[in-house]
Parts: sequence; structure tokens; C-alpha cells
Amino acid sequence: MSYRSKPAYSHDYSTPYDQHPAARYILLACVFVLLSASSAAAPDLLPSGRRPAQTAVRDNDANWTSPYWIGSGRYFPNIANFLQLHDPALALYRENVTRRAVIEFFAGHTGDEVMALTIAHHADQYDIPLTLAFTVAFIESSYRTNVVNFNERSIDRGLFQLNNRTFPHLSEEDFFHIDTNARYAMGHLRYTLDRAGGDYRTAIAIYNAGEGRVLAGLTPPSTQLYVQRASAYREQLLRSFRAHIERHFPPGPVDIAGV
Repeated sequence: MSYRSKPAYSHDYSTPYDQHPAARYILLACVFVLLSASSAAAPDLLPSGRRPAQTAVRDNDANWTSPYWIGSGRYFPNIANFLQLHDPALALYRENVTRRAVIEFFAGHTGDEVMALTIAHHADQYDIPLTLAFTVAFIESSYRTNVVNFNERSIDRGLFQLNNRTFPHLSEEDFFHIDTNARYAMGHLRYTLDRAGGDYRTAIAIYNAGEGRVLAGLTPPSTQLYVQRASAYREQLLRSFRAHIERHFPPGPVDIAGV
């Protein structure tokens, strides 16, 4: 190995601290103390005067990070803004920080976390409000996957009671497969919502009785009762959901309008 010789014109740039290592360590220690004191005396504030979002420890999960946590307490005023939506569940499901709490809520109602995850996933894919998706599952089958209902000329099967005349290509096994049933149900519910111009009451009436009779103004009395039951259950879900999220993510003593 060869070494490059020191040029004749080089200058010795060593300082008294190089010549006395102990002095260098004393200087570094003084700088560290000054920086620590400065950091403690002047917290990092945003131009608006608010603290930036910080890492929050939720339950016992030290790796859990919330971009919604503001101030010195565990408060979530930004999530309170989501709760002002008519149906905030889908929006909060799409947020990483709140998704777990959303699934916990619906799993508590279905009694099955896999079912809750499956319904939420396909509702998200078709942009279906979660409380509407879970309402239809409850009204149709009470969250049971093995229900069969024999009509005069058709059969409804599975979690969302898919009709064999509406889905003639599905096999017997498909109707009772939770993922397949939920996927086709959410696709069909998306269709009924679009046909109803976004009105969920008309949409679930179509889901129950068929497009022809409902859009012709001939909704059967049984379907009208179905819509009433579904609407009442959905409103109950919405109230319970908001309370659940507020328990997990308290808005705290913060003026939301000023955040």
C-alpha cells in the first residue's frame, strides 16, 4: 500500500484543542448543555403558535403515531372534524390512525372480526358508507352467513341474501362464501345507490324489492317496513359509532375552529 506524501506547502492547521484533547471534550460538553437548555426553554412551535403533531402512546403500543394529536394532552380535535360528516365511518376507516378503532366497533356488532373486515373492505372498494353496508347485512341476515330464504320463484342466500335470479352465475358455494357474498352485495348496492340518485332509502328499497316496482312508485308495504327498520338501525349505528370514536380519540378542550 502506498501513502501520499505531505506536500511541501502544507500548513499545520491543528488548534490548541487538537493538541489538548481534554480541552476539546470540555468544550463539547459545554455546547451540549447549552443546546439542551435552549431546547427546553423554547419549544418548537409552528408559525401559528401551535405545537406540531407529536407521537402519542395509545394503550401500550409505543410505536403508535397519531398525526391528529395536538398539544401536551392526548386530544384529537382534527378527528372531531370527521365526526361532523353525516356518515364518518368510511372516512375514518380510510385513515390509518383510526382504522383499528373502526373495525373494533363493527366487529363488536357482528361478533366476528373477519366479517367486519370483509364488509368494510368491499364497502370501501365501492365507496359505500360503512353504516349503510352493515345495516343491510343486519337487516338481511342478522350478520349470519348461512341464512336461506325461499321466495315464490327465487332463493336468497348468505350474509347479504343474494338472490339467485339477480346473480344466476354464482354457485351454491359462492352464495355462502363471505368474501364473495359481500363483494357482489356491495357492487349491487353501489348500483342501487346510483339508480336512486344517492338516496339510501330508495337504494335499499330497490335492493329489497327490485328496481322496477320501486322506481315505478309501487314499493310493496313489506319493503316500506324494511326501509323503516333499516333507517332506525342505521341511525342507532351512527350514534354508537360517534360515541365509540370519541372515547378512543377525545376532542379535548380545544377550539376546533381554531385548530
